[in-house]
Amino acid sequence: MNTGYGHTCNLGIAHSSGDYIAVFEPDDLIPDDFYQVLLHHANITNADIIKYNGIYKFNTNVDNKERIFKLKNFPKGKFFKYDYPRFWISHPATINAIYKKEFLYNNCIKYVEGAGASYQDVQFLVSLFYGNPSIVLLDQCKYMYRHHNGQSVNQTSSNILDNVIKNWKEFFVISREFINRESSWFAIIQMYRQCISLEKRMVRNSNQLSIFYVKSLFRYGFPKIEQLRWFGFSKIDIVKFYLFPIRVLFLYLISKTPFFS
Repeated sequence: MNTGYGHTCNLGIAHSSGDYIAVFEPDDLIPDDFYQVLLHHANITNADIIKYNGIYKFNTNVDNKERIFKLKNFPKGKFFKYDYPRFWISHPATINAIYKKEFLYNNCIKYVEGAGASYQDVQFLVSLFYGNPSIVLLDQCKYMYRHHNGQSVNQTSSNILDNVIKNWKEFFVISREFINRESSWFAIIQMYRQCISLEKRMVRNSNQLSIFYVKSLFRYGFPKIEQLRWFGFSKIDIVKFYLFPIRVLFLYLISKTPFFS
């Protein structure tokens, strides 16, 4: 029985016996030394996360592959979460890294278990941030990610939005011990970025996720300008960020649907 991406990953982590864990998707491709290289740096640095710099994406022809992201000018050796903001702004792939199992357990980090594959890596990345990990980034790209038309990154139905909202709700329940009005800014910004991304990608209206985001703002408060700047927001980006909930509320107002339903 398929219990969903997040549940399957959590089950595998729970039954693992090594010091480090990794997630590999069986349709993808990796070279023989993929984990050997990561574990070599784990033994040297004892870092919580050892990650390759990017992933390749391909459809049917592995020779026709595209590098999805590449971080530049990152710290050499081990660094921490505030040392390099770009690490948290990049593609949230969790499949091109290994994670210290003790670090995950000590910080209650796990995948949310929304139905199917519905961007569960986003909440996992946010949880990693709040765990304050030590990180080593290797300037290599070895993971080849097979791109299917039916994946969450290509879905345009309202079902994917329902699942994404469920993922965020579950995340806030799991994280209630360390998420409050002072610390919520990182999660709020990531949720905003996901709203914008899905709004551009979705054929159908993604308003339901945007409404959930605005409700979260009412609960946790707005991030500060300096936090947005740390995240790499330009002046125009900051203006758009603060105007976004006004636009959402206006569209909701003219729809004559109760906001606090």
